[in-house]
Amino acid sequence: MYMVVISVLYSGGIGEMCATANVMLGSEAGTWRIQMVIHGYDFTFVDEDKAKITCSNDNKLFSLLLVTLLLVVVVFTFRSFAVYDETPEIDLNFEPLSEEKIAKAAESYRAQEKTIQFGMGGLDNLERIKEKNSDPLPHRKFTGLSAAEMCETGRGDCVAPFARIRPLIVTAPNHHLMSCIIQKSMSTVMSAIFCFLIRERDFVDAGRSILREYADIRLCEGRNEFKSVDSMRRGLRLRTQDLARWRFTVVTREPVDRFLSGFIDRCIRVGDSCFGCGTNMTCFLEEEYKRATEYAFADQHSLLKPWLTNEDIHVFPQNWRCNMETTFEKYEFIRYSNDPSDTLLEDLIPLLRAQNVSESSINYIAESLRSGRTAHSTVASAARTYLEGRVRSSPYLMELIVRLFYNDYKLFKYSLPDLDKFTEIPK
Repeated sequence: MYMVVISVLYSGGIGEMCATANVMLGSEAGTWRIQMVIHGYDFTFVDEDKAKITCSNDNKLFSLLLVTLLLVVVVFTFRSFAVYDETPEIDLNFEPLSEEKIAKAAESYRAQEKTIQFGMGGLDNLERIKEKNSDPLPHRKFTGLSAAEMCETGRGDCVAPFARIRPLIVTAPNHHLMSCIIQKSMSTVMSAIFCFLIRERDFVDAGRSILREYADIRLCEGRNEFKSVDSMRRGLRLRTQDLARWRFTVVTREPVDRFLSGFIDRCIRVGDSCFGCGTNMTCFLEEEYKRATEYAFADQHSLLKPWLTNEDIHVFPQNWRCNMETTFEKYEFIRYSNDPSDTLLEDLIPLLRAQNVSESSINYIAESLRSGRTAHSTVASAARTYLEGRVRSSPYLMELIVRLFYNDYKLFKYSLPDLDKFTEIPK
């Protein structure tokens, strides 16, 4: 904080005019010493919070104005060139957990364990799922064109990149870390990891689990979450030089893998109507492609955008999040993997080490991720196995996938499928 206070004392003529100037410097930059003597003014500043100018009856008005101007210049010079080593301490105002919140979290954990033990409604009813997903599928619409030819030429009506969906950012200010959250790309787990990083002792003492922290019981209660980078800067009182020390991260997921997770979660596990498609995956994919095309067009050409449903939020392209149209180069991308020992931890652990997270904390996070899955994970279900085989073996469905998610493949460096051949399920 910088404040300049100038006071002028007048007691007769110009020769009797006197000035006092106080300069308040909110500074952590070390020791400064400046001394000026101009026409009877003696100004000295030695690593203190206040500098004072005194004057005598011999001073002239022009000297007073000159020194005042020089003083202002000095202050703003300090402000421009001072280097700050520490980010301001941030108090997120966490309160002790009430008995009600403790009980609510315990009940949620029990319910999640029951779901894991006995399965999720509908996911193991394979006959019902096959009944809705066994119709013959049509041929490709753009036969003979590769994925790149179809989308780069514009002939395939592929969904445009960088339409804007309001982001959600979680932060760990003590480690200068932020992560932009994308639904169905490890969003719940990343929120829990960042909460653990800022409340490690409370997290462990309360018996919390990185794999069980749902939004309605989250220990950090959203206090480290923001809707944009600008709101993060304001909320955490970050200056430009502070933000340069932060690492921007986002977890991305292979497009087919993420689409299947979103469809199974919303249309089978939760039982949403999914635009009237129910559990029919082909119908749902066709509808989401149409809706994404309309949304991207409206984002560019209209003040009003189509209403986003929960299904849209869980399926629409990942590159539409996180203000990537302007901040893509800032992000470090962590690759989601169903087996956390694979690319996920390979990308995450070096990042945590670089931001001075202790080895014991890193081990806690890694072991938590290796210990199991979240209660809403669908990857091990019979429904997932059947539907993944259906979509990856269908040139028609894979063409729709590419038209919807082409820019996710391209920007996040996932291999584009060969649309004229059967595509193997990645390991």
